[in-house]
This record gives sequence, structure tokens and C-alpha cells, in this order.
Amino acid sequence: MENRELYRSFLFRLYTFAPGHFTDNSHGVKHHYLGYLYRGSAKLVSEEGTLFLSEGDFFYIPKGCRYRSYWDGKGEVSFDSFAFSAIPFESDAAFRLQKIPLTP
Repeated sequence: MENRELYRSFLFRLYTFAPGHFTDNSHGVKHHYLGYLYRGSAKLVSEEGTLFLSEGDFFYIPKGCRYRSYWDGKGEVSFDSFAFSAIPFESDAAFRLQKIPLTP
């Protein structure tokens, strides 16, 4: 893998915005995403169902997932987003929109 390709394979961002934010990703996302919600709450609605997120939740959005997100909270909504284009499995078929349990 070229360094340039590897460099473009990862995106790290902290999102902060006002409550009541809506995002339409019904076209499908181009990367896999891991997220951690610091403040606020969210509802992610996909073809498979609805995922509700609260402060402190760690979550995964698979590449190609089509969903709409509704963000709410008191004050502001804030979350980390870690995007990556490659995953070390032969097929992405087993991955779904989900919360990932955190343990101490």
C-alpha cells in the first residue's frame, strides 16, 4: 500500500453542533465509522432498524450503510468520529449498525 493511499484511508474528527441537527446519509456512507458520543443523544434510522445513542455510547456504522441521523441534547451535541476505508475481513456482509459495549 502506498503511503498516499494509507494517508487517505483514515479520517479523525470531533463534531460539535447545536441540538436538533439532522443528517441524511440515505445514499450510503463511503467509509466505516467508529464513534464515541460525549454530549447529547442520537437516533440513527437505517433499513435494518433504529439505533438510539446516549452520552458515553461507542458505536459503529458500516461502510455503505444508508441511514438518517437525528441529534438532540441540552446545550450541544459532541462526538468523536473515526473513519477508515479498509477493514481486515474478506467480506463486509457481517457488519451492521450497532452499539459496541465498553468495559472497564
